[in-house]
Amino acid sequence: NLVISGAVAVLLLLPVAYHTFLLLKAGTSQSYSGEEAFYVKNAADVGDYLRVAPLNRAILSALDKSPLIWPYSKVTSGLVVLLMFILGIIFVFRNRPPYFGVLLFLGLIFFLLSLGPYLQITDSLRFPMPYNWISGMPILSHARSPERFGIIVNLTLAIVADYAVSLVSGKRKIAICSVVFLLLLFELSTIPYPMEAFDPPKIFYQLAKNKGNTLLS
Repeated sequence: NLVISGAVAVLLLLPVAYHTFLLLKAGTSQSYSGEEAFYVKNAADVGDYLRVAPLNRAILSALDKSPLIWPYSKVTSGLVVLLMFILGIIFVFRNRPPYFGVLLFLGLIFFLLSLGPYLQITDSLRFPMPYNWISGMPILSHARSPERFGIIVNLTLAIVADYAVSLVSGKRKIAICSVVFLLLLFELSTIPYPMEAFDPPKIFYQLAKNKGNTLLS
């Protein structure tokens, strides 16, 4: 079933592959090639995964520029998922459920890729990372923002966290799930989100005077 579903996926992705081929042929994939500073700027670091999810305005106001929230992190899954992951990883190593070894290995690979070209310890001490291997490869070089690999890392964290919950049964499971849900709801809530009116840039007024359809890139 897995082979068949994979073959169907490849078939459906052929138009995307053809479009990618055209991009490679046109040379657009090289627009960021060699710009190490760009890759470093758009990479995650270890601390990003350990921060509070930057969505809840109440938490932001309370912590201000605390290391738990500052600087802004786009890859964190939040403290609730992270704590549940730590609990889940203990049970994974104790019970050794099938396929979790592959899951953790892939999660580790994507975690290393998300760190970008270097793991920086100090200003002068840094170690090259696996991202350097793919930044120059055809097609794979389109992954120009290393932090995007954090999506798969967060998926791994969530699956392992869920495994910890799955081991609980009965009324305790209902209670634990309810508490975790409420904590997640609080940490990830975007309410209240401040909205304020602002005067748009002049270019929008110029576009409004144009006849026909206009696209601002």
